[in-house]
Amino acid sequence: MPPASPPVAAAAESWHTAPFVRTPRNPVPNTESAKKRVRQNAKQNALNNWRKRRVKDQVKAFDQAIHARDPKAAEAEYRKVVAILDKVASTSTMHRNTASRKKSRLAKQLKAIQGAKK
Repeated sequence: MPPASPPVAAAAESWHTAPFVRTPRNPVPNTESAKKRVRQNAKQNALNNWRKRRVKDQVKAFDQAIHARDPKAAEAEYRKVVAILDKVASTSTMHRNTASRKKSRLAKQLKAIQGAKK
């Protein structure tokens, strides 16, 4: 017995029942300015992803300090997170309100652990 084919492949075998399949767009620029925009977009996308990754990594470090119930380490990590969030918000990678909301939520966690240790 032959292996079962995926539903999309089976449906695509007959032309009248073929589903609409979206394919990823590969930009093919025709002008010099369009080629430059593709290069710039790729570079900016990589930078934005790097900035967001920095935020996520630092928030994880803050969460580890919170779960360890260490207020001093948590405060040190909180300061680092705030600095990175401010920097990322200033570059328009993240909206300033989003950064503010994240800082507020992290500060709430920090206050909870500081109050619990006293």
